[in-house]
Amino acid sequence: MSRLPVICFVLALAIPADSAPRLKDERTGPYYPAKVGDRWVMEIRNPDSTVEIIEVVTAVETKDGATIVSIGREVAGNVGPEVSQMRITEKGLFRMSQLGTVFAEPYCVLQFPLKPGATWTAEANRGGTTTLKFQYKAAKEEDVEVPAGKFKAFRIDVEYESSGAARRSSLWYAPAVGVVKDEHAGKDGGYARVMKSFTPGK
Repeated sequence: MSRLPVICFVLALAIPADSAPRLKDERTGPYYPAKVGDRWVMEIRNPDSTVEIIEVVTAVETKDGATIVSIGREVAGNVGPEVSQMRITEKGLFRMSQLGTVFAEPYCVLQFPLKPGATWTAEANRGGTTTLKFQYKAAKEEDVEVPAGKFKAFRIDVEYESSGAARRSSLWYAPAVGVVKDEHAGKDGGYARVMKSFTPGK
């Protein structure tokens, strides 16, 4: 999936849906998986195809008051050498790198505290060139049901431009699990992702 660094955050053993987190088992914590071994399967639904991506938290460290989470992508049971990193602070969730591409400055994909109506902007800068500019808006907390289960998640709406075309996205973040669903609109028909399973690390 070479579409965009916006999300996000992409991803073989799936746990049964009935053992996934339900609203009655609400999780707490940062809106991103931050425990070594956390593992999730995302189903990417394109207009003409459906594929699965598996990601796993490979390392967690504390540096300068922030939590740095390293995520690897699993293929055929093996985690590849390319690593993505996220930085979690009291101010928000920041993308540091994606599949080996390191950004000049971590950019904010989720601003804390989450408040309906809050807005912020961010830029993805690679190799001294700003490749994407994002406009974010925190919408509201919603109940979302995906194959992995039912979650209470906060919807974030994003506007940006890619390949000369305006695009819009909506992402639903659940505490300690991260993005459980996202939808991306564009002139090419866009695509969607839904979480098929989430296995907590031990």
